[in-house]
Amino acid sequence: MNTVTRNVDDSQRGRTTGGDPLTTLAERLGRRLNADAAESEPLVVGADSGDADTEGEP
Repeated sequence: MNTVTRNVDDSQRGRTTGGDPLTTLAERLGRRLNADAAESEPLVVGADSGDADTEGEP
């Protein structure tokens, strides 16, 4: 039986693709933001804004 072992240092642990650590961090933050958004109240666009034509005007 052949056994293959892979040495993984602490900087590699937790990476799913072994890619750029900033990309991995951005993916994790994106998942967290999506989860937070799913738990929050729904966003109602234009509920208090009046006419769309006057957006940004006093």
